[in-house]
Amino acid sequence: MGFENPASASGPPVDMRPGTYLVRCIGIEDAEGQFGPQILWKFHLWAEGSGDQVMNDEGDPHELFAWSSTKLTTGGKGPSKGRQWAEALLGREITGMSGAEVGAEVIGKAARALVSLKPKKDGTGSFPQIADMFPMAGAENAAPVQAAMPESAAIAAASAPAGEAPAGAPPWDRG
Repeated sequence: MGFENPASASGPPVDMRPGTYLVRCIGIEDAEGQFGPQILWKFHLWAEGSGDQVMNDEGDPHELFAWSSTKLTTGGKGPSKGRQWAEALLGREITGMSGAEVGAEVIGKAARALVSLKPKKDGTGSFPQIADMFPMAGAENAAPVQAAMPESAAIAAASAPAGEAPAGAPPWDRG
């Protein structure tokens, strides 16, 4: 079973340009995609240069949706997308952690993401997608990212108690 992804986002459209953005993971959940079980990631974005939060046409924070497999593998071709994103958000390697622990820890964390525009299959335009993700400059991203974003855009770390997965956390497969 597949699903459509006309805008890779919730709410009204937003005019996004390709480039580097500061992203904050605001949620992850199980999803059934065109390639089977996947993880649906949800991000808020801030323009890296100005620090302005990306808003949709109604003035609400834009939510960028992105998908990865349920695997957190290192593989011969390099790390899986989910592992790369999790390590960028956490600012460290994810060794010795269960999938549930990884899922719980990435919520509320921030990273830098290279966003590109992918043409829609029907030729009616394009949608933003995360082409790559990098850790925030500096330490392990364990603290809130107030120093990386302007005061008005400062965000707090996840509020779930350590070791507990937030409601709806996916069953990561360390495969």
